[in-house]
Amino acid sequence: MRVFLPFDDPREMVRATAGDLIFDKSLAGRTYLKGLYLGGSASSKTIRHAYNFYNGQINRDRHKMNKPKEEAGIIAAIWAEGVRTDPEAVIPRYAEVLTSKGKNVADTYLVADFMSVKTAKAVFAHLDKDTNEKVADPFYYCKGDGAQVSRMGIRFRSYLLNF
Repeated sequence: MRVFLPFDDPREMVRATAGDLIFDKSLAGRTYLKGLYLGGSASSKTIRHAYNFYNGQINRDRHKMNKPKEEAGIIAAIWAEGVRTDPEAVIPRYAEVLTSKGKNVADTYLVADFMSVKTAKAVFAHLDKDTNEKVADPFYYCKGDGAQVSRMGIRFRSYLLNF
């Protein structure tokens, strides 16, 4: 296993001020700090993509970032800058991670605390354009929030967000 990012030579990557968002499937699930392989997420959740953080503190075993909340903030900042600088490549992938079924992943851990309104609007606009369904305004919810609305009998184009 290679432990230094330049040796892995990622093909699909978006650079941001806080770090790199790496889309290469061969590197999925990895985190790096300044190019040095750390391992998985500080939150112990699965990672869908790979990240190279430019700053941060690692745990004493040097296997992951020290604080899950700090890592979540950096990941959210990387996605937000990617949405601004390369929307065609980033927004569809971010929307897919946010709406994917299954367990919560590190890519969206605490995203509700860090995502800006501008980033959210860009992702939601992408979700809206991909449907031809004629219903009321879209409704976005997290697990548990949608049950009450669906019992009301209102037809919403709903999106379960994964955070």
